[in-house]
Amino acid sequence: MNRLNNIPLYLDDDQINNYSSYFKKGWKKLIKVLLFLERHPDVEGLNWLNQNRIEKSIECFNKCVKAFPRSWSSMWGLGKAYQIIGNHCASLEWFEKAYLLKQDLVDVALEASIEAMRIGNATKALKYAESALALDRRNPDFHANHALALLLNKQAEEAFVRAEKALQLAPNSKRIQNINAYIRKIVFKTANYPMAIDPDSIYRGPQ
Repeated sequence: MNRLNNIPLYLDDDQINNYSSYFKKGWKKLIKVLLFLERHPDVEGLNWLNQNRIEKSIECFNKCVKAFPRSWSSMWGLGKAYQIIGNHCASLEWFEKAYLLKQDLVDVALEASIEAMRIGNATKALKYAESALALDRRNPDFHANHALALLLNKQAEEAFVRAEKALQLAPNSKRIQNINAYIRKIVFKTANYPMAIDPDSIYRGPQ
């Protein structure tokens, strides 16, 4: 099994070539958009070029899944593509499908947790946050993500403890400091429990 695009061995040569071609095209277009957003974090929305890239990426990954329904890497790509255009319900759906096939890959559980938070699904947010943390308890970002999921479940005290653990692991992380400050507001009742959470906006802190 190819680790990059998990090509199934039962496909014939032509099918493998088609599958691999679509996957590489979809991945290439998705990466271009992700790199652009990484370099320009304050840009809101997509220009026509990046919008077209995402649409083509979705088209390619859908063809991969149609050819090989267990292509978890294509499902992950679809989750990221829909995440970028703000369709968080579709994004969560694809990350969940990928998770069913790849429960040992922390990025899959983490992304599913984040998307569940964005649509306000507290139960799923906590489920996937716990799964991600179980895979790597030394990563402060996973502790911070778990803290936010606990908060969405109205468990402020537990969220605060988890956020403090994240801060112990990465005391100089501005992202985690912002999460800690956000949770403190709910613990000390200077803010209400959120109905949904966008982790990225909390990572950035108050603008």
